[in-house]
Order: sequence, then C-alpha cells, then structure tokens
Amino acid sequence: ARDAILDKVEDCRAELKTAIADATTGLETNIMNKIQESQLNLTDKIQESHLNLTNKIQESHLNLTNKIQDSQLAIEAHMDLLEAKLANEIQTGTSETQTMLDEVQRGVDRVQQQVRKVSEKVAAVREQGNN
Repeated sequence: ARDAILDKVEDCRAELKTAIADATTGLETNIMNKIQESQLNLTDKIQESHLNLTNKIQESHLNLTNKIQDSQLAIEAHMDLLEAKLANEIQTGTSETQTMLDEVQRGVDRVQQQVRKVSEKVAAVREQGNN
C-alpha cells in the first residue's frame, strides 16, 4: 500500500510539473502576445503622431507663407501710395516753382519795360541837348 501511495505521489508530482510547465508556457505566450500588441499600438501611435506633426508643420508653413505674401502685398501697396504721394508733391512743387518763375519773368518784363522807357527818355533828353 505504501508503494501505491508513493506511486500516486509521484504521479501527482508529474502532473503538477506538467501543469506548471503548461501554465508557464501559456503565461509566456500571453506575455509575448501582449508585448507584440503593445509594440503595434506604440508603432501606430508614433505613426499617427508623426502624421499629425507633419500636417501641423505643413499648415504652419502654409500660414506663414500666406502671411508673408499678405505682408509683401501690404508693403507694395504702401510703397505705391508713397510713390503716388511723392509724385503728387513733386508735381505740386513743380507747379509752385513754375508759378514763381512766371512771377519772376513778369518782374523782369516790367524792369525791361522801365529800362526802355528810361532809355527813351535819356535819348530824348540828349536830342534836346543836341538841338
């Protein structure tokens, strides 16, 4: 009977070793599956983050490009306005200068007229002096 009990104990030990081995293998398989699943999830998240970041960079680049173009257009419009103002001021200055030159010319004409009158009077006086 004792040998039968020992055989039973040995059978139980063998069954226990098999059960532990099976459980360990199942646990290792579960752990490996979880690791692979986590790696896939992580890879997916990295790719999604990379795509989001790339999209944000492209959007920022486009916004910046648009702002630069808007600024360039605003600068060009301002330069056109300044050029128009300057041209207007030059035209106004030219007109004012021409007006002053016309006034000077009228003054010169008056002086020349007076010089002629004086010259005529001097000539008349000389003629009277000669007679």
